[in-house]
Amino acid sequence: MLGSRTKNQNRWGVLTLLLLMLAPLLLPLEGEAASPSDVKKVKKKKACKKCDLTGAILIKANLSGKKLTGADLKKADLSGANLKKAVLSGAKLSGAKLEGADMTGLTAKKMKGYGLNFSKVNLSLANFKGADLAAADFRGAKVKGIDFSGADLTWTDFRGCDLGSSNFAGANIEGADFTGAKIGAVKGKRKAKKGIFAKGWR
Repeated sequence: MLGSRTKNQNRWGVLTLLLLMLAPLLLPLEGEAASPSDVKKVKKKKACKKCDLTGAILIKANLSGKKLTGADLKKADLSGANLKKAVLSGAKLSGAKLEGADMTGLTAKKMKGYGLNFSKVNLSLANFKGADLAAADFRGAKVKGIDFSGADLTWTDFRGCDLGSSNFAGANIEGADFTGAKIGAVKGKRKAKKGIFAKGWR
């Protein structure tokens, strides 16, 4: 009996230790939850500057024309959201879900969006001047008439994109892939820092 009790105690001890080790992974990390008041504000007000919307669920939300300057939208779910003519200058969007979002006419100067996936996103006439979009994937997105001047576009994926009349003056496209992309009408080709896969930029 004593031996059985000892074995059970050892098992519970091991389980308790494992739970203590896994607890930090199971609990939400501090600073990763959106501010409930800011989530309400962004839905009702025209402006929500520097709002904490980290990880916010904004699927199909109507954010058209809203001023979200400097907002923290890291890991937010903006799938199918309406962001027409919204202002996201200086905002942080790394890790955000954007599939199917409408960002036509978006103003996002100096926005931080490392590694974003713009699949099925309408970005026509958006302003990404000076934005950090390194390692972003633009395949399947509408990217005509975009201002990428001075933006960090290192290792971005533009394969098969129609970039008609977009402006790349001063943009860093080192390592960017433009295989199969339409770049005939692109502006600032000579001023852009050339990427290793950017054929036809001379």
